[in-house]
Amino acid sequence: MKTNYFLVLILITIGVKCFSINIKEFTFLYNDTILKTDTIVEDSIVLIQKEYYLKKDNFLTKEEKYYLSGNIKEKIVYHKGKESTYTYNAWYDNGVLKERFNYINNQYEGKMEKWYSSGSIKYIGEYIKGKGKLTEYYESGKIKREELVKKSLISYGVAKHWCENGTLIYTIDYSNDNSQLIVKYHCNGNKMLETNLVSSIYPVGLWRLWHENGNLEEEGYYKKHGKKISFDEGYKKIGNWKYYNEQGKLIKEENYDDNGELIDLKEY
Repeated sequence: MKTNYFLVLILITIGVKCFSINIKEFTFLYNDTILKTDTIVEDSIVLIQKEYYLKKDNFLTKEEKYYLSGNIKEKIVYHKGKESTYTYNAWYDNGVLKERFNYINNQYEGKMEKWYSSGSIKYIGEYIKGKGKLTEYYESGKIKREELVKKSLISYGVAKHWCENGTLIYTIDYSNDNSQLIVKYHCNGNKMLETNLVSSIYPVGLWRLWHENGNLEEEGYYKKHGKKISFDEGYKKIGNWKYYNEQGKLIKEENYDDNGELIDLKEY
């Protein structure tokens, strides 16, 4: 394989803004065939796209995108062979790394990381064939949530969420398809929500919500209707619902029939 290197100076002028970037482009020779290299301008970025066609059913594509400032925005490498691999790196305009991850066969593999523009870590995921553990952080560095995920995004197993002050606000088991009691807390430690969830999502039975000061905000009942598993059509309010202001005063009442239809409303 022979390789020729040359520098390309790109000068883009948009309005009164202009910048120049020195970029190495590569023209590869593979079995005496010149492989393709493109340079494309898109809106507020410059896209340098290089495509290296290796052989039948096996090719490599590389892309580099830049901010108007000239700073690197993204680097993407995609290879299609026996496996499909996708490597992604992104930066903020201030040069701080924003995100990086690897996909193999359309799912996360290895470490996935995201950062705030300040440079503080935001997410860390550890994956094996799209299944792993995801940890989210506040910009202060305190843990915000931990959960297990599969197929790169779908939650399963036990997940925990914290306030920035370290208060555990709730724990949920996404692997539990039966009804489970869920209690959530405000960051000051006062109870925020108490209900039973089916399939970790849909409320059934008594629903109670509290203001941050500890006073009750609303209470009523949910009931499953029909076979549809959706919040709007499958789970509806029934019976008497009451709503209170932060001082604990009753401000509204609603009454629903067994089909979830509102039949009476009173405001105080």
